[in-house]
Amino acid sequence: MTSWFLAAILLAAPSDGWSNLKHVTRDRLYAVILRDGQCRYGTLSSVGEQVVVLGTDSGLGVAIKRSQIVRVSDNLTAPAYDAIFSARSSWLDVKAVAPKASEYLRIVTKRPDEWKWRHPAVSDDSIAFEGVTIGKADVRYVFYVRSKPLTVDEQYLHQEDFRWLTSIPWLGDRVPTKISVLLYNSDLAEDNSALACR
Repeated sequence: MTSWFLAAILLAAPSDGWSNLKHVTRDRLYAVILRDGQCRYGTLSSVGEQVVVLGTDSGLGVAIKRSQIVRVSDNLTAPAYDAIFSARSSWLDVKAVAPKASEYLRIVTKRPDEWKWRHPAVSDDSIAFEGVTIGKADVRYVFYVRSKPLTVDEQYLHQEDFRWLTSIPWLGDRVPTKISVLLYNSDLAEDNSALACR
């Protein structure tokens, strides 16, 4: 009975999003913010269980341990935003996220209830949308459900507003799908320190 209960708890625990790195395009640059405040930039050459290898302009791969990483982002100019992986639980990150288009925040309460809100109002002690307010003390998890990063070609088509091309069957398969990034987990120590590259 105990082993069954433990297995059920482990299955119910949310993914921290590391697997996102294995499923996003390799055809673009990413910013990796390290725990010491440094940032590294490169393509995702290889992603293992505990190490990511960034491809750099020099052609040499830079191996970075998972334990050294705070955030991986596809926003090179402001890597504290647009996370594809976050290794911390941060209410500040929940406040800072700005879902675009069909993106949203998925809020799971301790009851557990689940809400999917596109542009909620987030304060220091609550999150609210369309007349519903949930106290921070009642929130268990907050996920940022966002589009996968675009490849260079997809980004060009998006910028040129050729999104109608995605209705063509063979192009439609290339439309990015969603990934889920855990931004807040009430079971973990909260880290609201500012993220910036030194």
